[in-house]
Amino acid sequence: MKNVSTGNWITITIVLVNIIFMVGVMSKDVLNAQESANTALEMAYNNDKQIAVIEAKIEQGFENLEHLIKNGN
Repeated sequence: MKNVSTGNWITITIVLVNIIFMVGVMSKDVLNAQESANTALEMAYNNDKQIAVIEAKIEQGFENLEHLIKNGN
């Protein structure tokens, strides 16, 4: 087996540390993306509930108008 010089060991070590660092950065980005997606989903769900309340109020308003038109009151 060929002897590996100190410079080669330093280079190998630096490359391995960089790979480990990049894996850590990418996994953090994936976690941040998942958190952002969960937040967006929660906001969409809350908007759906608010839209349902508005729709119910509009429907009630139309029913009241219909009642006024039919009864003249």
